Amino acid sequence: MALHGKDGYLKVGSEIVNLTSYSLDQVTETGETTSMGDTWATHMQGLSDFSVTAEGKSKKGFNTPAILGTSEALAEFSLADEGVDYTGGVVITNITETAVVDDVLTISYTFEGNDANGLTYDATGGTGAAGTSNPIHGKSITAEWGASPTSFAGLRGWSITMSCPVSDSTAAAAAASSPAVNGRTKLAGINTATATVTILTPSATDLATLAPIAGVLNLGRSATASDGEYRGTAIRTGIQTGVDTTGTEITVLSFQYTGAVTLAVA
Repeated sequence: MALHGKDGYLKVGSEIVNLTSYSLDQVTETGETTSMGDTWATHMQGLSDFSVTAEGKSKKGFNTPAILGTSEALAEFSLADEGVDYTGGVVITNITETAVVDDVLTISYTFEGNDANGLTYDATGGTGAAGTSNPIHGKSITAEWGASPTSFAGLRGWSITMSCPVSDSTAAAAAASSPAVNGRTKLAGINTATATVTILTPSATDLATLAPIAGVLNLGRSATASDGEYRGTAIRTGIQTGVDTTGTEITVLSFQYTGAVTLAVA
């Protein structure tokens, strides 16, 4: 029987809503055992691993920095079939939220498998998709910058990417019969964040010396404080300006956050 994607969902801790797609990638590693005299290459089964990427719509008040780098002992990845899912431990390693003035805010996630037992299939464990909850339109997004932050003029959009690298903590273990204990495990590292802000290129401004170099960067999901605003100190690392004969000239400012990023919710 065929499945329709409308019934899929992903749940980590509390369910992540507004999901539009996800991809679950399962890997079984192999070790080559070929020796001289063999006609065909031979291999033996090694460790297993999995990862998940997901796309969705932003959610009002959703505190994404709080879940970056966290290790969840039990995550559910549902097939597009209510009542069926996979479960396994994960580390949340990447979150990117993107806001543009003329569309709905979007968000993407990357999850790295973190479970010696790998994925467990459950034909009766799924709960079904939750449906849309509190999406946000970019028509009222905000962005502020500076020692005493002031709003960008001509704001067209922003994007923030928060990442957490992981290191391999897999150790040898006697294999269990079902499931086999041969999955990779990981430890979360140090969180980092970068951002871009897109503006209409201002006239009579020397972009090469646009001040300041360092300051506070605030990125709001909307003009409503309860929707959430990313806050942190950042260094401006790049300025890119583009123009052609058919469009409006825009400038993209790149930033590297120098420490923690928080989401302020009034």
